[in-house]
This record gives sequence, structure tokens and C-alpha cells, in this order.
Amino acid sequence: MIFLFANVGNSDLGKGGKPVFLGERNPYKRSKESYLRRDFEYEALILEPTLEYLRNIHDEVQIELFATEQEPPHPQDTLYMAYILRELLRRKYGIEPRIHKIKGNPADYDEMDVYFSSFFSSFSEEMREEENLCFVSLTGGTPAENLCLLFNAIQRYESRVVAIYLPKGREEVKRLEIGSRIFKSVMKSRIEALKEKHLYCEAAELAESFGVLERKEVLVLKGKGERELFNFERAKRYFKDAIRLGSEEALRELNELKNLWEGEEYEKKRALLAEIYRSAVAKWHQGAFVDFLGRIFRLSEAALQTIFEKETGIDISKRENYDAFWEYVRNENNLRKFLEERKIILEGAPSRHILLVILRYWIEKCGKWKEYGEVYNALKCLECLIELRHRTIIGHGVEGVSKEKILEECNRYNIKEEREVFDLLRRVVNI
Repeated sequence: MIFLFANVGNSDLGKGGKPVFLGERNPYKRSKESYLRRDFEYEALILEPTLEYLRNIHDEVQIELFATEQEPPHPQDTLYMAYILRELLRRKYGIEPRIHKIKGNPADYDEMDVYFSSFFSSFSEEMREEENLCFVSLTGGTPAENLCLLFNAIQRYESRVVAIYLPKGREEVKRLEIGSRIFKSVMKSRIEALKEKHLYCEAAELAESFGVLERKEVLVLKGKGERELFNFERAKRYFKDAIRLGSEEALRELNELKNLWEGEEYEKKRALLAEIYRSAVAKWHQGAFVDFLGRIFRLSEAALQTIFEKETGIDISKRENYDAFWEYVRNENNLRKFLEERKIILEGAPSRHILLVILRYWIEKCGKWKEYGEVYNALKCLECLIELRHRTIIGHGVEGVSKEKILEECNRYNIKEEREVFDLLRRVVNI
């Protein structure tokens, strides 16, 4: 089925190919009189050619007409012209358009935007069928009516909207590109909004579905999406494909990631910390605060593991190295005593808490303040957020989380703004 949405104007009805109400002082009164005395000797100057054009595309056409009758009625109102048009189309085509009354000022853009936004929010379920096309006639009615009709139709039905126009003195309907351009502009705005929230996978899907971005841009979005998911090999493949198509942005992204698979192991670990930091910031901006806390926990844990590996050469991110970890602890008599004094059980997995105590030992007893003092203080400040994380759904409870609650917890360390929270995370990354 095809839907036609059209505003009725004073040029819609005519005789001998010429409008009869255009230029009238009170076309509302005259058209009302004609309708009440059943005078239908008129031509549908705009709708007939439009309907013929649409019937060449699809046999079934549903027409939705918008006509004005303000309170009190205005001399230029078009409601009775719409009634006459309905009778003409019924007699000639067996089609009965549905008429929708506009009570507001048809020249007021804001009023028309509110009207059509409300109309489309509750319009017939029939237009929900994805195969149905929506044609918007921009010939009749006022500029405000037509612009707001088109814009709100696109907002609701997206790529299914086609704008058409009947040039003055012509019988051939013209298909306009403006609807497509507005649609693409709306889609690009949505994509930009998703990108600002770091929702790159969703942005790529939207761009690919509606063809509003170049292929290389879609590939970059897919690469960024995989990067957010820590699928770095897949991200690399997307970026390389985009580079082959000439994307400089993909080249920059790939260069940012190269430390993950090039260079010394320590540099790879630091690069991974930077990725966890990026992901934490993204979750914050998305409002996904539980996931943000999850990243905080992992960032703290990974930073402590990286420091331990740097100092001892033991990679405790791997389970097979746990025995080597405890052997190191037991062989370092002063460290072992330091841990035992703090009731640390010397067995099991090397937890984040144990590693934090070891870091404190190195700072206080081994003169490592210059290397790790700032990182240690940042990690201690983040403890309040890790405690909050433990009480949430990704920890051991079901406590809710909000931006305000996170800042309230941080206020214990005189951290009151989100930029200060991010600064803490950067200090952890810069080990």
C-alpha cells in the first residue's frame, strides 16, 4: 500500500485547469457554500495528477488530507475544500481520503511542528508495515505546513518517505530529492549522537542499513566498535580495510593500537591499561555506570599486575605463574613479614588487595615512592568505587548506581567532579 499525505490549499480546486479559489477574499465561505449545496463541479488540480502518478506505482493508495479550520474560522481556511476533494475522488476513483482538521495557524512553523509531531505519534498502525511507502505532497498548503509535514514524516518513517511536487502549470508530478537529503541529514545526526556516546557498533549498523555514509566511514565505525569490545584483531582488520579505501582516521586508530602487539611486554600491558581507561570513560558518557565500575575494578587490578611484573618479571595475569608469585613472596623475608602482620594469607590467587599491600611495601620500605607514590594514592582513592562495585549486580549484590552516587563516594577523598575522577584513572594508567 502507498500512503499519500497532502496539505489542502487554495490552489487545489479549479475549473478549466485554473484554480477558482486562489486570490479570493474569503475562499472558506465560498467553498463551504459550495459543499453545503452539493456543488461538486470542480477539478482536483493537484490531487488527480498526483493520484495518477501513484497508481502507476501501486494499485492501493490511501490518501490523508490536512485542512484548516481555525477557531474562529479564518477566511483562508481549507476544510470545505478538503470535503469537496473527498467527494471528487470518491466519484472518480472510488477512493475516500481521510481528512484531518488543523485548528492552529497554518503559517506558524512551531504550531505546525507540534501538530504533525502529535499526528504521526498516533497515526494508523497500517504505516507500520515496512513495505508501505509514504509519499508527501509539497504542492498544496502553506510552507509551514509542508515543511513540518515532511520533516515529521521523515522522523517517523525514515527512508520510506518520498517527497513529490506538481510544478505550476504542469501535469507531471516530480519526485524530489529533498526528502532523501533531509532523511540522510537526520540519520547522520543520529549517527553523530551515537558516536558521541562511543556506541560505534550501533552507529555502523545504522549507517550501513540506510547507506548514509561512505564504505570507509562504516568500516572505521566497525573498527572502533570492535575496539570498544576489546576485539583488537577484528578492529585491526576493519581499520586496514578502511585504510585501503583511503581513510586517514583508520590509520590514526591503527597507530594508536600498535603498542598492543608491538614492542616490549611492559609496553603492551600499558597500552592495554589505556584501552581499559578509554572504555571506562565511554561507559561513563553512556550512563552505563555499573559497567563503568567494572572497568575501574579491572583497571586497578591490571595496573597492579603490571607493576608487579615490571618489578619481578613474573606475569601473574597467567594462572600458571601463581606458584612463582608465592615463591617470590616467601623468599622475600621482609615482604612476607609485612604481609603476615596485615593478616594476609599466603596462598590462593594473588588478589588485587594483596598486590596493593605489596605496592605499599615497596613504597614505604624500598624507597619506591618516586616511581609509584602517585599511582598508589590514586588506587587508594578508587577503593571507594571498587567497594561500590562489589555491592552492585556485577559484584556481589544488586545495589543501584548513578553518577551522583559515584561522586558522593568520591567526595570522601575530596573528589567532586567527573574530570577529577577521570584524572584519577589517568594517573593509574601512567605507571
